[in-house]
Amino acid sequence: MKCGGMPNQHDHTASAGQMVGTRSQVSNHSAAGPTSAEGATSVEVVERIEATPESVLHAAPLRAAQPLLGEKRSGKLIISKEDLEQYVKGQYMDAASDTPLGSPGYVPHPDLPKTPFDTSPPRLCEIREALWKARSGSAPGPNSPPYKMYKNCPQVTKIVWNLIRVVWKKKSIPAEWKEAVGIFIPKEQNSTAIRSSRALPC
Repeated sequence: MKCGGMPNQHDHTASAGQMVGTRSQVSNHSAAGPTSAEGATSVEVVERIEATPESVLHAAPLRAAQPLLGEKRSGKLIISKEDLEQYVKGQYMDAASDTPLGSPGYVPHPDLPKTPFDTSPPRLCEIREALWKARSGSAPGPNSPPYKMYKNCPQVTKIVWNLIRVVWKKKSIPAEWKEAVGIFIPKEQNSTAIRSSRALPC
C-alpha cells in the first residue's frame, strides 16, 4: 500500500456558498411550520444564516450554523448506576460476538483471492495519514494527549507506531485500549431519561 501526501484539513469543510445556497431548497418547505425550538419557520432560519457575516461562515461554517439551526437541549440524566451499566452493556456488548457465524448454506463459496492479503504491520506513513485525517479538535483519549500533539511531534508518532506494531505482532490488544470515557448529553429539552440522551465520547 502506497502512502500519499498529507490530506488537506479543509477538504471536508462546506463553503459558505453551499450553506447560503440552500435557501431555495429550504424555502420550499416553509409551509411545513416551525423547524426549531423557538418556532422559527424555514425562511426565518435561512434569513439568519444570510445575516451571518460571510467571513464567519467561511472560517467555520458548521460551527456558525449550529446555533441557528440546532434545537434547544437541556436536562440532567437521572438514573442509577446499576441501570446505567445495564443499558451500556445492552448497547455496546454482544454475548455471542465470539461465536462463529458459519455459512448460511445458500451463499456460493468464492474463489481464493489472486492477490494475497497484506497482513504486515501498519507502516509509519499509514499511521501519519490516519492522524492527519483526524480532527484536531477531537476529544483526547483517557491518557489526555490531543491529536494536535501527535500531528506536530514526529517522535511521539513513532512511539505510537512502535506500540501498534508490537500489538499487531502479539495479536493482543491492551486492556487500556479497550476502555472508553463518555458523557450523556440531552437530545431535547428537560431530558432526564436515558432514552432521551446521547452518549458522547470524551
